Amino acid sequence: MFNQWSKVPLEQWMYFLSNSEIPEDATAPGLQEAREQLKVSKLSRAEREAYYTHLDNMRSARNVVETARDEGLYEGMEIGRAEGRAEGRAEGRAEGRQEAMKEVARQLIKQGLPIETIISITGLSDNEIPF
Repeated sequence: MFNQWSKVPLEQWMYFLSNSEIPEDATAPGLQEAREQLKVSKLSRAEREAYYTHLDNMRSARNVVETARDEGLYEGMEIGRAEGRAEGRAEGRAEGRQEAMKEVARQLIKQGLPIETIISITGLSDNEIPF
């Protein structure tokens, strides 16, 4: 009866705290992390220092990558905004020119000029002439 491993998390933790070991089939929440820390604590001092140095290097590398990614995203957004503004200004200018030519066409129509002449002067197509 006492040979079986307990499925009760509290009893699994009590076993770990009493014996400084964790059976492989332990399932209590947090014991997997405790198992990893137990492995580290059993390393020699030099191995532990090398392990922590490795973790620091990995954190630094991850931070470099994340910072570069964030800077790239920011730069991309800024470039996108600038391109969008330039494109918007160009479209606005084109629309403004189109509207100006339509106004010129209206005035020329009032003056009684032939449609072919208005098309030639404004560059508008027959469909774009405001009647």
